[in-house]
Amino acid sequence: MEFHAQRRRGQTYRRLILGTGLLLLPWMASAQRYVFKYYAHEQGLANLEVTCLLQDRTGFLWVGTANGLYRYGGSTFSGFRKEEGLPDVRILSLYETSDGTLWVGTGGGLARRVGDRFQAVASGTRGEVWSITSDRPGTLYLGTWDGLITGSWLPDTHQWQFQAPTGSESTAAVHSVFADSDGSVWFGCGTALCRLQDGRVSVLNENAGVPPDKWEAVLADRDGSHWLRSSTRLLVWRRGARAFVPVGGLGASATGNLYLDRTGRLLAATERGLAQLVHQRWEHIGVERGLPVDFTSCVLEDREGSLWIGLGGAGLVRWEGRDEWESWTKFEGLAGASARAM
Repeated sequence: MEFHAQRRRGQTYRRLILGTGLLLLPWMASAQRYVFKYYAHEQGLANLEVTCLLQDRTGFLWVGTANGLYRYGGSTFSGFRKEEGLPDVRILSLYETSDGTLWVGTGGGLARRVGDRFQAVASGTRGEVWSITSDRPGTLYLGTWDGLITGSWLPDTHQWQFQAPTGSESTAAVHSVFADSDGSVWFGCGTALCRLQDGRVSVLNENAGVPPDKWEAVLADRDGSHWLRSSTRLLVWRRGARAFVPVGGLGASATGNLYLDRTGRLLAATERGLAQLVHQRWEHIGVERGLPVDFTSCVLEDREGSLWIGLGGAGLVRWEGRDEWESWTKFEGLAGASARAM
């Protein structure tokens, strides 16, 4: 009898603790601070205007900036500029194809990595290459100032052949490209959204819930919903819906960007910090949560699960212990910085 009474008291106590914890969750979520490791000039990152990020298959982190491309090997950054073969030092996009080739979109055209150098590629444009992706068969897609450009590898000549697909909107400036799992390719064309499927281009505009804007990011999540973002707007086309609908709460950014981490969580860089979609609500992580500045430009999750966050004009940070460690200081209400007992 005593054993059962103790067991009931223990269950009651656990329910009380759980209930108290649930009541505290909203406060805890707003009060958490995180640990970020900062990278700047001291580590060899000579330009602090980070524009894009990529981790290659060997583990190197590549950082595109407004003045040069940098590779991080674990301790310092190595720089690549025109002297190393890049057509322009303004880096706008990075992509690695299945064969391990690193492609770089610059303000002066396309380049690919060959050994420790880069080689300019005649892709049909000498202007900006804002976005790069590929589909399962290996076709390369470029979002450029001159429109959408597709590239195919020719085994006989051992060269890439680039051309523009047919379609009235294919020559409009393309700021984003996304290769869908069904073989179609979505891209922001001019101020509309276009879709290339079976060699034909269709245009999605206000009739599909897409207002005129410069659409700089498009992707599909694990639920089959398609997300579309400009610097000031965010839209979503839910699976089974008839059109895109606006999504609020994200905030503005210098350039529209979206990222899906390994768990399927949607992330976005904004002027208010890094935003992550948690339970259909945007959570912003900025200065009050531990970032050096609020203005973020891009984000990447590495193989270890750490998030690398580009800061607008302020360098790069790595979020250490993400989803593992949280901290509270006097800024979150503690009496002091030293905790000696619990």
